[in-house]
Amino acid sequence: MRTLLLSLGLLALTSASAAAQQTQPQTAPQPSQPSVTQPAQPVAAQADGKSGPVISLPAEESSDPSSPSAAPSKPALPRDYDPTMATGQAFSTDLGSGRRIPIGAYGETHLVMLKNDTQFTLRRIVLFFGHHFTDWASVYSELEVENVSRFEIEQSYLELQPFRKVPIGFRAGLVLLPLSIVNLYHEPPVFHSVDRPTMDQLIIPTTWREFGAGVFGSIVDGLRYQVYVVTGADGSKFSADQGISPGLSRGFVVNTQNAAVTGRINYSRILGFDIAASFYYGSANQKEQNLEGIRLGIVEADARFQRYGMMLRAQYARTFIQGADRITQVIRQSTPTASAIGSQGQGFYGEAGYNVLYPIQNTTQQLILFGRYEYVDTRAVVAEVADPGTSEALQFFTAGLSYRPILELAFKFDYRRTLKGNDGTGGNDRISFGAAFMY
Repeated sequence: MRTLLLSLGLLALTSASAAAQQTQPQTAPQPSQPSVTQPAQPVAAQADGKSGPVISLPAEESSDPSSPSAAPSKPALPRDYDPTMATGQAFSTDLGSGRRIPIGAYGETHLVMLKNDTQFTLRRIVLFFGHHFTDWASVYSELEVENVSRFEIEQSYLELQPFRKVPIGFRAGLVLLPLSIVNLYHEPPVFHSVDRPTMDQLIIPTTWREFGAGVFGSIVDGLRYQVYVVTGADGSKFSADQGISPGLSRGFVVNTQNAAVTGRINYSRILGFDIAASFYYGSANQKEQNLEGIRLGIVEADARFQRYGMMLRAQYARTFIQGADRITQVIRQSTPTASAIGSQGQGFYGEAGYNVLYPIQNTTQQLILFGRYEYVDTRAVVAEVADPGTSEALQFFTAGLSYRPILELAFKFDYRRTLKGNDGTGGNDRISFGAAFMY
């Protein structure tokens, strides 16, 4: 009997040992070595309540996006997306990129072939630099040489964003007026044609800047605003063919006699799409007694779309000069045959382009074919004076291509046909080549 009991006990122990081995993970035999305790997290007890061996595992980062330690992932922007639409900030004014004292430049050179003339010019070269004093205070400046003969300070202002939880900032100094697309985003690689659109030279002269101060920020995500009080214009220098351009100080002369307010609001919540409206209103008498009460007003709207290789933009602006008849009388004191100043002017353009390299997935280079129709009239409504003179609106069609091996470098070609009016070039055809850069 004793022998039988011992045999049954040994059989039970053997069965229990075999069952335990089947419930444990199999591991490869390890050579004999001293035991080392590894910092790790213990495995929880087995579901059936039996305690298994404690296995040390290396700590892992949480993959749960709701976990505080997991960094939120942001969707990648399309490769053809224009970052100015997302930030509302020009490329040159971006003071980031990990640089405490950013320094850069942009420039362009033109070869223009007219009917009886060929011109080769270094159109402009601009040096820009900035400095972060703290994370909420910075300065930014641009120094420009135009046509190798004219030196200008294009921008120079102090920017403050002292409130961490309130999306509002302050600027003071020589600031760009927030009117039109090209006046804000004027680096030459970012527009397709060799030169800026005619509308951005006669209706809203680019680059238009004045001394002033104001605020900027966002109301909600994707809805941004800018509002400034700036020095006013000199209405006595407005002209029939050049519009308001000759009467703008651009920081050369500080006019404390007159003041103006200007602002812009734009919406870019829809990916690839940006729509904006802006305004300007102020006095423009420049201490001239006969021009007391002269006012200049501007309304402007623009839209951009850039997705799937398509690049569309359109812009409309209208100027209002209160007292254009009196300006004409003052001008005729020195030039009796001068044409009447337009009491209203207007301009419009629509542009469509396509990046033919967009279907190639493994390249970020761009070869953009584009076409643009432009309508510009500095005298849409003529002042009521004797012998106002005759003029007609300018209409152009421009077609060309722009090759960008990288975003910061562009080689351009365009052909412009004058459809109506006389732009003073002596012919209806203009062929242009250009090269532009920014960094």
